[in-house]
Parts: sequence; structure tokens; C-alpha cells
Amino acid sequence: STASVSNLGAGIHTLVVQDALTFCSITKTFVVTEPPALTLTPVPATATVCLGGSINVAVIAAGGIPAYSYSWQNGSTFSTAVITETLAGVYAHTVQVTDDNACKATTTISAGFVPNPTITVNSASLCPLQPGLLTASGASTYLWSNGFAGAQYTAALSTNTVYTVIGAALGCTATAFSSV
Repeated sequence: STASVSNLGAGIHTLVVQDALTFCSITKTFVVTEPPALTLTPVPATATVCLGGSINVAVIAAGGIPAYSYSWQNGSTFSTAVITETLAGVYAHTVQVTDDNACKATTTISAGFVPNPTITVNSASLCPLQPGLLTASGASTYLWSNGFAGAQYTAALSTNTVYTVIGAALGCTATAFSSV
């Protein structure tokens, strides 16, 4: 008859087969090897970008039995993926890797999408050579088209001028315009 065994762990195993009539036996020793566990290293493990941008991520597989197949939640089947989102927030992106023995490992990459600031700036009507205050809001730092840095800029002009202000918050920028 045929006998089988399953779920043997790595190591040295001995098989003894005995004849039912003569009670003669044969002993065989064999080694079961096991590859190192399949591990995944996400690169980067966490990433942040301004909303509207994308994050390039990768996963490095080790152990198991190569070749590896990849399955990202966004559909990518490569070791790399490009993550984009339409709304600000922190998102978990998961990848599952399968080795040639059908062993699986899963890891998650945290992707943060920071909202761009919404910059508002007032426009002013001035009498010639009279100062007017332009005030920008919605960011933490501001840079005006004439090189001035700050949320408030005092303008005194003899002709109509359009100012551009760039506001930055959390590393993201936005632009607004003001006319005087």
C-alpha cells in the first residue's frame, strides 16, 4: 500500500517501512529544508506629498523562494507602484507578495496627502501715491511677487498693478493674485 505524510517541519526525519509478513524493515533518513521566511520591506514605509502629487513606492521582497509576484491594492503587479489620491488625508496602501512556493506576505505603506493652502488676498483701490494694505490669508508663510515676505504688504502706486502672492503651509504652496 502507499502511505503519505504531510506538514513535516524543516529538519531531519526518519522513515521506517516494515514488511507485514517477514517483519523485515528498511530505515531511511531524509532532510526537509525550509527557505527563510518571506519578508517585505516597504520603501518608504511612510510618505507625504501635497494633494495633487503622487508618491512612488516600492517593496523589497526577501526570503521565500524567488520569483516573486506582486499585487498592490491599486492594481499594480510590479515591485513598485505610484500612489495618488483625490482627497487630503492619510491612506494605507497594501501590497501582497507571493513567492514561487505560493507563500504570501503582506505589508502596508502609509501615504499622506497634505491639503494645499487656499490663499485669499484682498484687492485695493487707492488714490495715487496713497498706501493701501494688501492682506493674504490661508497659509503660514507668504512671498509676494516683488520679493516681500509676510502676510501683509503695504502698496503705494501711481499705476494699476497686479501682485502675485505664494502661500506655503506644511510644505505645500498655492498662488493668489491681487490688483491695486
